[in-house]
Amino acid sequence: MSFHNMLYSGIVVFSLLRGCYTSPLKGFSFPAAKHEHRFQRWLQIIHKEHSFETILVAYSNSSLDVRLEGILEFPKPKVLLTSTQGFAYHKLYNSEILVIISMTHKVHDDLMQNAAQTLNFMRHVRILLVALDVLNQKDFQDISLGLCHKHQMTNVLLIFLYELKEWPSHYYQLKPYPVYHWLSIAMNQRTKDYFPPHWHNMQNVTIRTYSDQSIPKSFLYLDAEGNLKTNGYVARLILLFAQHFNANLQWYKPPKLGEVSHFIAINKLVDDNLIDIPMTMVVSATLGTDEWLHRSYFYQVENARLIVPCAQQLTRKEVFSVLLDVRFFGLIIFCTVLFSLLHSLVDYVFEGIMVTSNVLLSDRVLPPILGQSFVARNSPWSVLKLLYILLSFLGLNISTQFSATMNSLFTSHPYHQQIETMTDIRDSALKMHILKSDLNLMGGTLLPIFRSLITSDNDTQYHEMCLNFNTSTGYFTSSSFWRLLELKQQNFKQKLFCSYENMTVYLLLPWAIHLPPNSPYKKPMDYLVQQVNAMGLVDAWYASTFNDMVKQKKIALFNVNVEDKVQAMTASDLYWTWIILIIGLSMGIAAFLAEHWHNKGTRFSD
Repeated sequence: MSFHNMLYSGIVVFSLLRGCYTSPLKGFSFPAAKHEHRFQRWLQIIHKEHSFETILVAYSNSSLDVRLEGILEFPKPKVLLTSTQGFAYHKLYNSEILVIISMTHKVHDDLMQNAAQTLNFMRHVRILLVALDVLNQKDFQDISLGLCHKHQMTNVLLIFLYELKEWPSHYYQLKPYPVYHWLSIAMNQRTKDYFPPHWHNMQNVTIRTYSDQSIPKSFLYLDAEGNLKTNGYVARLILLFAQHFNANLQWYKPPKLGEVSHFIAINKLVDDNLIDIPMTMVVSATLGTDEWLHRSYFYQVENARLIVPCAQQLTRKEVFSVLLDVRFFGLIIFCTVLFSLLHSLVDYVFEGIMVTSNVLLSDRVLPPILGQSFVARNSPWSVLKLLYILLSFLGLNISTQFSATMNSLFTSHPYHQQIETMTDIRDSALKMHILKSDLNLMGGTLLPIFRSLITSDNDTQYHEMCLNFNTSTGYFTSSSFWRLLELKQQNFKQKLFCSYENMTVYLLLPWAIHLPPNSPYKKPMDYLVQQVNAMGLVDAWYASTFNDMVKQKKIALFNVNVEDKVQAMTASDLYWTWIILIIGLSMGIAAFLAEHWHNKGTRFSD
């Protein structure tokens, strides 16, 4: 709205509030008319039924008709609108208004179009069409009915006024359901409100819908008789909407069971006017935009998180790698070299014996360090006896600790290190599986772990991998789906998937039902969403969905892939034992060949 138009409307409204019914502006004079008092009484009745704060008057001529002077005398602020003016009313004023559209002789398309644009996102308000001096009432009704349908206006009254005639005996009430039509009602026979809430009974109107089949929001299956059944806390909301407001749901196209679609694809059908109410929800990170004006109240507030495979127990092969690690071999080598040097030093100092092959690896030192029996040198020197005693205690300690650790590890295998943070994901070899549509919505949120991401376009395969606990990757999912996975693995001996607070990507995600702009179903949907949340039906529907999935064998309450508790040891379990054996044999063969070559060369030289 331009500054000139806003200033102009402000002057008119100010003048009306002060009771000045003669505008100082040229072309605006409102003389009394004979319908003045009847019109004013009619407005009083409408106001008594349901109060309004402002009257928006749209007219097509250069000045307002004198027969509508009763409007200006009504003690409420007025906003005047012509076919050349227009603005976003919902951004400036209260939405509790009464709209009066005055047209002379015929339907003025430009005035209706301008009024519709002004009433964007609030076309459910009460509208009174005043037809002045119309010659062909039937044509006027047909054309105005089509425009009301086009602009999604559902709460409309139509009255015909003539200058030389009395106050009309009938008025026409718009009935939007099941199809748009006018209902003639006598003025003196009215038994109901002028503007009843038509959405309370939609007269079996057909509502097009389609499901994304994303569990647990929507679960489609065939019962024992082969009939299509629908469950899920979003699907049940749409079913309740149709049942409560007497509407008939119709699939946009026959659904294929098990074919999961992204919620963006389903909501695109709404934007293309192919369906009326989607059997899914929509989310947006921006709450201050006009896109939320044609969505329902928030149905659910969830969070989005990453889930990763839980740390699993080490296998026997991995247990051997823990036992026979670098520290163990380092201890054996260090003690062997140290005591071999000490033994060689005692032999050289007290016995004058020097065997160079025993300086670093003595055959009298290695067996006791490993806890094995050994042959001690028969020597009178106490220092050598003390050395053997130390070797015995050292070997006993090493063998005892090794045996105890081995028994403990094989009795109850330890676990791998659990991934609990984004940093752990970045530093691990684990890949995170995510849908491209979700990644596009998130922007750069997962940039710290982008090297760990793998993307997919196949929603069906993605959900099957999550639901069937494919632990080859981690996943990005909503809290409602994570709740389903937790219920599924609550009886598992060991959980397969875990999630932690540090893996929460979005703490608060408001979800709503996406509707077309100016949809006539927004007000009833808002009402139903509030009632459903107030009565806690979402939790009941969630439990019902889980129960149906168990009955349909989509979910197993116990881990069907659990391994047997007792298993025979296989050759692969002794992987590190074979490695040590091969290394030992290789070193022995190498030493044999070296000594054989050395002895052979020495013998020939002699």
